[in-house]
Amino acid sequence: MLRDLYARKAYTLPDRIAIRLGRVWRDAIDGYDRHKALLAFEWATLFALRVALRNGSVFIEHSFAFRSQAMLLIPPDEWKAKRNHLCGHLKLPQDPKEFLEPLIEHLD
Repeated sequence: MLRDLYARKAYTLPDRIAIRLGRVWRDAIDGYDRHKALLAFEWATLFALRVALRNGSVFIEHSFAFRSQAMLLIPPDEWKAKRNHLCGHLKLPQDPKEFLEPLIEHLD
């Protein structure tokens, strides 16, 4: 919605928008002054984006701090090709149960 408003060079927020960004922002966004409502909508969007970046539901592909957790894993095709080498290099068994069973037993 913000992109559309920016494209139209709008200075006010239209009435009755369908996006809700939390109770804290409701009065400001639904208020009488539509210019202040647009500013509140922008701030609420930025705060929601900040929270989403921190909890990982939104990520930036080229960022080290805010990237997808899946990018931290070895890609499946590379894992299949290099599994033996990587496990041997780390002196780990091929079967994960062999590695995990003693740890779980120790924790119990």
